Amino acid sequence: ALERLGRGDGFSHGDVVALDSPGSVVWADSGAVGLVGVQDVVVVHTPDATLVVAKDRAQDVRALVDRLGRSERGRRYLRMPRGKKP
Repeated sequence: ALERLGRGDGFSHGDVVALDSPGSVVWADSGAVGLVGVQDVVVVHTPDATLVVAKDRAQDVRALVDRLGRSERGRRYLRMPRGKKP
């Protein structure tokens, strides 16, 4: 969905520098994100965590969220109350 906001090949928000990284979608809430020589990736960088996923595997993010939700550490990043499942 973020890619539709861009003008053509990819999209970026925040402090992003990309070199030879066509088709990439990058969202940087804080800090800087640099990409070199990768293509068709999605990068979401927040103050708490960073997600990097190949565009063609974006549907698998749900499995990652499910796995994170099964651990105390993961629930902290998901901002989920203790004992709750995603």
